[in-house]
Amino acid sequence: MANTDKQNDPLEKKSYSKWFFIISSLLMLITLWSMVDEGVVRRTWKGYQRKFNQLELKLMKDELSKEKEKIQATDAEREKAYAGLTVDQLPDEPEKLSRRMVRLKLEKAQIGLALPEYKKAKAELKQRQIELTDIKEEKGFAKADQDEVYYEWKHALHAGKPHQEWEKKYWELEERIKVSGGEVEKAEQRVATVQQVVDRFEEEVEKWEKAESNYFASLDPIKRRIEAIKDRTLDIQQVVIKDLGIHREVEWGKVDRCMTCHAAVDRDGFDGFPPPFKTHPARDLLLKKHPVSELGCTTCHWGQGRATQIKHAPLEEGDFVHGYEHHWTKPLLRDDFMQSSCFKCHQQQWKLDYAPVAIQGKRLFMELGCIGCHNIKGFEEFPKAGPSLERVGSKVRPEWIVDWIKNPSSYDPNTKMPKTPLEEGDAEVIASYLFQVSKGYKLPFGPYPGSGDAERGKAIFGTVGCYGCHQLEGKGSTFAPTLDRIMEKTTADWVYNWIQDPKSYIHSKMPRLRLTKQEAADMTAYLETKGTPAIPDDTVRMTLANPEHKERGFLLISQYGCYSCHDVQGTERLSKLSVDLSTIGTKAVDKLDFGDTEDVPHTWEDWVTHKIKTPQVYLHERSSSRMPQFNLTDEQRHALVVFLKGMRGEEPPSKYIPSEHSQVQRDIDAGRRLVRRLNCIGCHVIEGEGGEIASLYQDPSEAPPNLAGEGAKVQPAWLFKFLKNPGRVQIRPWLNTRMPTFDFTDEEAETLVKYFAALDKKRDLFVTLPKEPPSPEMLEAGKLLASTQFFNCFACHQQGAKKPAGPKSMWAPDLSMVPERIRPDFIPPWVQDPQQFTPGVRMPAFLPGPGTGPPTVLEGDVDKQAAALRDYLLNIHNN
Repeated sequence: MANTDKQNDPLEKKSYSKWFFIISSLLMLITLWSMVDEGVVRRTWKGYQRKFNQLELKLMKDELSKEKEKIQATDAEREKAYAGLTVDQLPDEPEKLSRRMVRLKLEKAQIGLALPEYKKAKAELKQRQIELTDIKEEKGFAKADQDEVYYEWKHALHAGKPHQEWEKKYWELEERIKVSGGEVEKAEQRVATVQQVVDRFEEEVEKWEKAESNYFASLDPIKRRIEAIKDRTLDIQQVVIKDLGIHREVEWGKVDRCMTCHAAVDRDGFDGFPPPFKTHPARDLLLKKHPVSELGCTTCHWGQGRATQIKHAPLEEGDFVHGYEHHWTKPLLRDDFMQSSCFKCHQQQWKLDYAPVAIQGKRLFMELGCIGCHNIKGFEEFPKAGPSLERVGSKVRPEWIVDWIKNPSSYDPNTKMPKTPLEEGDAEVIASYLFQVSKGYKLPFGPYPGSGDAERGKAIFGTVGCYGCHQLEGKGSTFAPTLDRIMEKTTADWVYNWIQDPKSYIHSKMPRLRLTKQEAADMTAYLETKGTPAIPDDTVRMTLANPEHKERGFLLISQYGCYSCHDVQGTERLSKLSVDLSTIGTKAVDKLDFGDTEDVPHTWEDWVTHKIKTPQVYLHERSSSRMPQFNLTDEQRHALVVFLKGMRGEEPPSKYIPSEHSQVQRDIDAGRRLVRRLNCIGCHVIEGEGGEIASLYQDPSEAPPNLAGEGAKVQPAWLFKFLKNPGRVQIRPWLNTRMPTFDFTDEEAETLVKYFAALDKKRDLFVTLPKEPPSPEMLEAGKLLASTQFFNCFACHQQGAKKPAGPKSMWAPDLSMVPERIRPDFIPPWVQDPQQFTPGVRMPAFLPGPGTGPPTVLEGDVDKQAAALRDYLLNIHNN
C-alpha cells in the first residue's frame, strides 16, 4: 500500500534532470570562466612575452637573412675576383675563396688521397710502425731481463755469495739495451719521414674540410638563438629589492616584476622597438650604474612592481602594472617627471647629465629664494637669495623703492624678485620700515669726483667682465641686476664706491675688479647715463620717514616673508614662513586644496603648476596665501614642478648616495654649488657650461679662459694663492680682462681647488717638483725643441717681461710661471695633445703620436721629447 502511494505521489513522478543539467552547465561555465580569467585575463603579461618572442624571432630571422646575403655577396665578389682561374691557380687562403672554390680545393685534396704516392707512404708508414713496435718490444724485454739480473746481482752481493756472473750479465744486457736504443731512434726517424708525407696529404684535406664547415659558422650563433627563442617558456621575471624602502630598510623585500614584459630593457639591439619591447635609453651608462638586478625598475620609475595585469589599455585606469588604479599613489612617472626620481639618491648633486630639467628646477628653487620660505631637508643652511637690506637707505632713492616693491619686473624684466600680493599702501609702509632701520654707509672712497669719461667707462665695462653677470643694452647675463636704468635706482656716489669695493657696503657676491680710481670714475660716468632719476617726491619721502609706519612695516615684512630672501634689521629670529616641502612630491591629491577652481584638473602636477603660476588661484573664504608671483616662463615653471616631484622624503641606505660615501663626489658637489652661487660660468666655460661672455669680445683671445682640465693642469698650492689674490700675478699681462677678487675665505678657496682636482681625478693636493735634477741632455733637448728651430714656443708664449714674437691675438700664458704654476705630470701629455684637456684650445698638438717629432732630437722618441720640454720648462729660470 505504501509503495503504491509512493508511485502515485506527483513529487516522486516529477523529473529534475533539466535542473541538474542547467546547474552542471553553469558550474562548468564558471569553472571554464575561472580558468580563462586566471590563465588569460589576469595574465596579460603572457601576451606581451609572446609578442616579444615573436618580435625577437623575426629580428633574429632578419639578421640570419642579412648574414646569408652578406655571405652570398662576399661569395659573388670572390667568384668575380678569381674568375677563369684553375683550382691550382687559386690562393691557398680559405678566407679569400668562395664556397665553390673551397669545395674544389677540398675535392682536389681528397683526390690526393688516391694517389700512389699517398698510398705507398701510408703502407710504408704502417710497415715502419710495426718495425718500430718490434724494436721497442725487444728493447723492453732486454730492460726487463736487466732488472731481473740487477736484483740477483745485488742479492748475491749482500748475501756474500758469488756475484761476478750476474754483474757480467748486467753489463752485457746494458750494451744490448744501448744498441736497441739506437735502433729505436733510427726506426722513429724512418716513421717520422714517412709520416710527413702522409700528413702533407691528410692535413690538406683537413684544412679544406674545416674551411668548408666554417664557411657558414657566422650563422651558427644566430641559429642557436632562434632555437632558444622557440624553446623559451613564458615565465614571471622578478627582482627582490631588500634595502630601498621609502623611509627605512625593508627587510621583507620589495618585489619588482617589470622585466616580465619589458624583456629587452637591459639588452642591446632593441632601441627601435616600441614599448615595452625596447632597450632602456642610455643603457650602457644608466643601467651600468643602476643595475636592474639590484634596483629593479619601480625604484626610479614608480608603478606597481608586483602587478602583472593590464585590465584595459596601458596607461589608463585598470593598468595595475603601471599604477593606474584609483588607490595606488605612485603611478608610472612619465616624460620629464622620470628625472625627479634622481633626487632619491642624488639630492645633493648640482649636475646630472640625464636629469637636466630636474636640475634646472633645483637651481631655480634655490636661486629664486624659494628655500627662504619653504624648508627642504638637506638645504636648511642655504644662503639667502637676495641682497642685504640693512643699509638700503644709503643705496636706493626713496621714489624708486616704493615702485620696486610694488612691481619689480616693471623696472627689471629679468629680475628674480617676485611680485608680492600687497594691499594698497603696503609698499610704502614696508619701505618706511626699511629706511628707518637702515644703517648708515660712509662712502669709503668719497663722493664721485665727476671727472669720468663715459666712453672710456663703456670700454672698461666691456673688457673687465661686467657682462658676465650684468645685462646692459641687451648684452650680457641676467645673473645680476640689469643696469639699463641704474640711475633711477641709486646715485653716482654709491656706484663709484660700490664698483671699487662691493664688500665695503655689504657681504656681496659681487667681486672686486681692482679698478683704479680713474677707471671707477670712468665707469661711473658711463653708468650715470643709464636712466633718469625721478624728481624727488616730498610726499613719498615724508611717508617713508613717518615713525608711525615702523611697527606696521615690521609686521608686513614678517607676514610677507621679505626676510626670507633679504637680511632685514630686526628679523634675525624669525623662522621660515611657509610649509615644509621635503615630502611634497608624495602628497596625495585629496590632501591638496583646489579651492573653488573648476578649470584646474585634479592632479598633483596641475595643482603645483597653477600654484606656481598664479599663487592665489586656490584662495577662498577660509584660506589665505601671501606667496609672491614669480616672473617665470612655462619652461621654468615645469622645471620647478619636476624638481618638487622629487621631494619625497625618501631615505635610501647611504651606499646608494654618492655624496655620503664618496669624498670625490662631495668635493665636486661643494665646488659646483659655489661656482653657481658666484656665477663663475658667467665668464668661464666649466664642465662644458657657461662662457657666453666670449661672444662679446671682438678678439676671442681676450675672453676669460676655458677651465676644462684646470685640476689636471695647475698645482693646487698655486691655484689656492691665485684664488685668494688674483692680482698678485698676471698670467696674460697684456689683457684688459682681469680675474676679479672675490675675497675668498680659506675654506672657499680650498673648496674650489678640491673641486677642480676632483673633476680631473687628481687627489694629490700637494705637488712638488722632481727631486732628481734632469740630465743635461734632456735640458738641452727641451731648449732646442722650444726654440725657433722646432716648435718656436716663444712666438706665442710670454717669458717674464719678454713679449711674444707673434701677433698679439695669438699670445699665450707666461711660461716663466710654469715651475710654480703647472703640474709636472701635466706638461708631457699637454704638448702631445692639448685638445684632450681643453677642447678648442688654439695650441697645436706638437707630438700627437709616434714618428711626429723631430727625428734628430732624442732619436725621434716623442715621449722623451715631451719629457725634455717638461724638464726645460720646470728649469726655465736656469736656462
